[in-house]
Amino acid sequence: MASAENKTDIKKVHILGKDAIHCGFHLIPYIVETVLGTLSSSAYVLITDSNVAKFHLDTFKDEFTSQIASKSLQTRFITHIIPPGETSKSREGKAAIEDYLLKHACTRDTVILAVGGGVIGDLVGFVAATFMRGVRFVQVPTTLLAMVDSSVGGKTAIDTPHGKNLIGSFWQPEYIFIDAAFLETLPPREFSNGMAEVVKTAAIWNEDEFAALESRSSEIFAAIQTPSQNNAGRDLASRSAAQHLLLQVIVGSISVKAHIVTIDERETGLRNLVNFGHTIGHAIEAVVTPQILHGECVSIGMILEAEIARQMGILSQVAVGRLTRCLKGYNLPTSMHDHRISTLSSSKRLTPDRLLDIMKVDKKNSGPAKKVVLLSRIGATHEPKATVVPDAIIRKTLCEAVSVVPGTPKHSPISMATPGSKSISNRALVLASLASGTCRLKNLLHSDDTQVMMAALLDLQGASFSWEDGGETLVVIGGQGELIPPPSGKEIYLGNAGTAARFLTTVCALVRSTDGSQSTIVTGNARMKQRPVGPLVDALRSNGVTINYQETEGSLPLQITASSTGFTGGHIKLAASVSSQYVSSILLCAPYAVEPVVLELTGGQVISQPYIDMTLAMMKTFGILVTRRKDESGNLLDVYDVPKGHYVNPAEYVIESDASSATYPLAVAAITGTTCTLTNIGSSSLQGDAGFAKAVLEPMGCTVKQTETSTTVTGPPVGQLRAIGYVDMEPMTDAFLTASVLAAVACRAVTSERTLENAPATTTRILGIANQRVKECNRIRAIIDQLAKFGVDTKELDDGLEIYGIDYSSLKEGTSIHCYDDHRVAMAFSVLGSLIPGTIIEEKRCVEKTWPNWWDDLENKIGLVVEGVELSHESKASTSNVKHESGASVLLCGMRGSGKTYIGKIAAAELGWEYLDADQYLEQTYNMTCKEFVHQKGWDAFRAAESEILPKILNQRSSKTIISLGGGIVETEIAREILKDYGRSKGPVVHISRDIRQIVAYLTVETERPAYGQEIEEDYVILQLSTLKHMTSLPIVYTVRTVSQGGAFPDDAHEQLFELLETGLQLGAEYIDVEITSPRDRIQLLSTHKRASRIIASHHDWTGRLRWTGPEIEDIYTTASNLGDIIKIVGKANVLEENMELRRFVQRKAVEPHAKPFIAINLGIEGQLSRILNPTFSPVTHPSLPVAAAPGQLSFSQIQIGLHLLGQLPRKNFFLFGSPISKSPSPTLHNTGFRVLGLPHHYSLHETSTVDDSVRQIIRSLNFGGASVTIPHKLTIIPELDNLTSAAQLIGAVNTIVPVQQKGGKITLLGDNTDWLGITNAIRAQSRDRLRPDDVGLIIGAGGTSRAAVYALHELGVRVVFIWNRTYSSAQQLASSFPPSFNVKALESLDPLSVSPPAVVIGTIPADALASGNLSLSSTIFSREQGGIVVDMAYRPKITSLLQLAASQKATWLPVYGIDVLLEQGFQQFLSWTGHRPPMQAITHAVHTFYENS
Repeated sequence: MASAENKTDIKKVHILGKDAIHCGFHLIPYIVETVLGTLSSSAYVLITDSNVAKFHLDTFKDEFTSQIASKSLQTRFITHIIPPGETSKSREGKAAIEDYLLKHACTRDTVILAVGGGVIGDLVGFVAATFMRGVRFVQVPTTLLAMVDSSVGGKTAIDTPHGKNLIGSFWQPEYIFIDAAFLETLPPREFSNGMAEVVKTAAIWNEDEFAALESRSSEIFAAIQTPSQNNAGRDLASRSAAQHLLLQVIVGSISVKAHIVTIDERETGLRNLVNFGHTIGHAIEAVVTPQILHGECVSIGMILEAEIARQMGILSQVAVGRLTRCLKGYNLPTSMHDHRISTLSSSKRLTPDRLLDIMKVDKKNSGPAKKVVLLSRIGATHEPKATVVPDAIIRKTLCEAVSVVPGTPKHSPISMATPGSKSISNRALVLASLASGTCRLKNLLHSDDTQVMMAALLDLQGASFSWEDGGETLVVIGGQGELIPPPSGKEIYLGNAGTAARFLTTVCALVRSTDGSQSTIVTGNARMKQRPVGPLVDALRSNGVTINYQETEGSLPLQITASSTGFTGGHIKLAASVSSQYVSSILLCAPYAVEPVVLELTGGQVISQPYIDMTLAMMKTFGILVTRRKDESGNLLDVYDVPKGHYVNPAEYVIESDASSATYPLAVAAITGTTCTLTNIGSSSLQGDAGFAKAVLEPMGCTVKQTETSTTVTGPPVGQLRAIGYVDMEPMTDAFLTASVLAAVACRAVTSERTLENAPATTTRILGIANQRVKECNRIRAIIDQLAKFGVDTKELDDGLEIYGIDYSSLKEGTSIHCYDDHRVAMAFSVLGSLIPGTIIEEKRCVEKTWPNWWDDLENKIGLVVEGVELSHESKASTSNVKHESGASVLLCGMRGSGKTYIGKIAAAELGWEYLDADQYLEQTYNMTCKEFVHQKGWDAFRAAESEILPKILNQRSSKTIISLGGGIVETEIAREILKDYGRSKGPVVHISRDIRQIVAYLTVETERPAYGQEIEEDYVILQLSTLKHMTSLPIVYTVRTVSQGGAFPDDAHEQLFELLETGLQLGAEYIDVEITSPRDRIQLLSTHKRASRIIASHHDWTGRLRWTGPEIEDIYTTASNLGDIIKIVGKANVLEENMELRRFVQRKAVEPHAKPFIAINLGIEGQLSRILNPTFSPVTHPSLPVAAAPGQLSFSQIQIGLHLLGQLPRKNFFLFGSPISKSPSPTLHNTGFRVLGLPHHYSLHETSTVDDSVRQIIRSLNFGGASVTIPHKLTIIPELDNLTSAAQLIGAVNTIVPVQQKGGKITLLGDNTDWLGITNAIRAQSRDRLRPDDVGLIIGAGGTSRAAVYALHELGVRVVFIWNRTYSSAQQLASSFPPSFNVKALESLDPLSVSPPAVVIGTIPADALASGNLSLSSTIFSREQGGIVVDMAYRPKITSLLQLAASQKATWLPVYGIDVLLEQGFQQFLSWTGHRPPMQAITHAVHTFYENS
């Protein structure tokens, strides 16, 4: 193979004095030739992982075998495959490789080839550094990340539980071979993973390289997406342009690192620079590995570390914006809120404290001081090394919330400029892209909104972008309106960018396709999918554009079909009363229509005319003059004539600063009594919001000076702002939030000329802002709800709101503001936070939409201290660990007819709380029925009224009330937010569901409420799952099993599969089984919706080929662990020993960090042992089933028997202590349960008159499982026990002993009383809705059982409990032993019962005590007209004298027999002893048979 090098064109990179890095394409022959020719050895060992082996190992084997033979070399070539993934990079993984080398008699002249990604390179390099005190090795990286980062520089290491790469050494490879052809088999995500390091290197070192990466992401991606044929690219002649570009990017990045390593091999200073993004990135990675890749974590780390530099005044927002945009161009996450991160359960551990703690262990640190690489600009760092950064600065960047510390801005008088206008930036981007020629845009806003706009225009190939002046100037080369559809499957994702969504809807109508088969999908986040776009779509459809709604009618996502001509033009009618952005969208694109456009605006008053005027002015600048028509009197009409034409780019266009954003620093000056000058916003502005200072702040008492280009505001003394009565903010709608927070503290009376009739003197009435309900959130409702938290009263109006100002000292401190992911809400309330202590802005990052560095500017330019605040996440999960306020009211929601009223009244009765129906509250408020309300005002008004009264209900009934909400309460965003806030921080919100057929039947006959106006559909799956949830309280595992995994569902029906899985989530199935062979992105998306459900990530192998010791099982386990909360792997055993392999695999995984629950079983008869030993969710069959669901499946009973035979379930002995007990049914009860469940235990009688040594010996024996205690030992047994439950303590008697194993193995004895549970459960089983909070209970008797009865009635919510006993003093003694809250009273006679007849009567004395006449009863106890419930604790005879007396009454008294109570308390004992639910049906039958026979 002497010709290998001659045919291979190589680029070599110099490092540490030699050309050790060789780069090219299809290099395997060249690699083997070079290694054999220059590194002689007795053994060449190639080590790789199972993933890489599938693609390249055979080629390496063939080439080594061929060349060794052709050269007649006396040497060996051997290979070793290890499991893939970060878990192999451990002490154990290193030892396994070393043992392999020793087993194969490798010596010190061995040459090791590390073929794989970063894990292989780091691990094998460390082995090479230490094996035989150091052997030669060669790096052959196969991932982009390894090529440009980990393979270069000689760092080798393994991970420990304390962090990544903490044990290792510097050991330089002899060669590093970069074969870019390997990247053709690399998944796109892994390529993006490597691009993070490429971007990082350019960001710290070379701005020109960064600019190329910034503008050529699509070309670079394309370079790996077309596999090269016949070794194309190996030589220059066959190398394509895409391959040249890819190799250029790789070599450029490697060259920078090689240069740095050569200067600073041991990382004493300069080499620290390549750790940009790694200080925080590694900390994130330590928490979310292996689900999130190294480069993805570093990408987030780069942005956070750039934000630290920006916070310190070192780096501009322009640079942060460019870095963010570049990383997003390679599909990399830039925030811990990215859905790839936030959907992981481990993301909850990404707290500032946790990350800072991990950062303590960082090789760059100097003692406790943390060091971070800080950029000063793109292509340069602040220092030629990492910089010490205080924890407080890092913490503020990491915190998700902030608090502005009230005070006087220390930089007053302030002089500053605000960021570029979002509105003008978006318009300029569209205009410049549609135009011909080149335009330099200056002062462009660098924010989320402009980023998605630019990305979309690039996807449509509508323009090209590049940067000048360090990113201060965007160079746009226009595409002249020639747009093409994005690649198939590529959606234009716009997040929550409303302006971009509206503008691009019409831009996409310009996209052309010759055959009309292509289309563009425009979509956004959940909120964007709620915001309206219907009027714009209607106008475009009427003009011949084919647009289809993909989900909800009237909102994104949209499918816009490309045509051969674009949209037609001509006369277009558009409803413009909702958003002026619809108007601007059509105007901007109209010159490119087939015919000149006449745009007629309909639907009443046009919203935000200044923004339309802005569009017209900008179009004129770009060469298109639009004419607005006038009537005969010269009045302007809402009709616009747009000529055909093409925009021509001006050489330069300077974007005005954002006037809406300018309101915030001016408002800070107003509220703090200081002075602020904005140098770039004045009276000549295109934006209506520029009038805010004169229209709002001046009437409030501020001094305002405004020139054409600047605005200066000086506020009155603190607390002296004046209410301004009526203000029309239609020309500046976005600024109303700023005005509202100022109005909240405007406590000086309105001036006489602005006084409002019938309104308080401190009223500010803001009108003209109806469109603010359909912005990023319903802003009017948001401002009302958040001001209410401060104690500020407001009133919502059809077109705005009123705010009633109060003295700022009266506002509530420590208020936490929910921002609805709305930048305007966050910045407006930060103004109020500058005055009110403790105000927390919960979602600080939402300001990135328009002013990403607002918090930094607030501190650095304005001079207010901003502190990071970490919010508690405990209350955000919809699981049982949510902490609510004690006694907080419970909200019930659900479809009408689901049973909210029925269940709510039962719950109120059980708890002794009040019950409130929200619909009835609404009817009382408006003095009409709900049906009348809807008939007169419509559904929209009804939903608005529901949302308006909801906060009032929660304020008035905040505790001890069950509140049933209207069936459609969740239809409005504001109501949903209120419910979510309540559930997070106050109390439970419970969803009630019911069999859909029952709901349909109910709604068919129910006529009091307004009709739904839509059809209610049934669904078979919904019906089945609803029925299961109704019939059992057991958790449900919801599964859709495909053919390849052993089921019957089609393998390729992915859409239908995930629709069914989504149904399972929506109906609250506790566990969703998802096959890991399904599309990974769909599984990850499903996980974002799982709420309280848990994902079982499963894999089934029915072939018998899966081994529990090979690399394949490691791959499957890692994938399942990445995707699920629970791992399930099912193989098929061929021999018994394979169950032992399975068990060892499970035991090894169980001790790994962050191990998840693991279901691991083998199918078949040979695999039954694995089913017996599996500890988690073992699938079982049942004797009643005709056939098992899977081969080898066992029943629960068979598994317990198997565990006992294997010594894993020792036999325990259980007893009944008491006397006389010979006729007790307890042995029948418990032994039946043991037998049916296959438990080896035994229950027997131990009759003794005292608690003697025989009892003591039993309860302290090792095989003691538990005991029942009856008379006369319920009190005397207590001294023998270690602890009592709270119920047993209060009742003062024990009927159950439970052995409890403590940490360390010690056994303690716990005394409990299940009698009260037996009584409670038996009563509830008989009738759930008979007891009310004002009911009275009667207990006959005053013994130990009576005490349990008192406790039971109290728990059932009974208001008063009377005791009637033969001896009054005993009744008095019992009554006085309970707390006053129990309201227990002894009766001297039954006379009081005629006034307060009991609803429940419990007899606790022997049956013969009544029969013999020792205690006489009269019908008085059963005088309640409605009847009630009667319980007799005596169970012989079944129908006692007490029950006979109750049956003879006119009213209906439901009987609870003593045998029923006995069974219920026994069931509780069984559960406490075994941890298993008892087989109640079998036990009940056995006990009743025993009872009847005896």
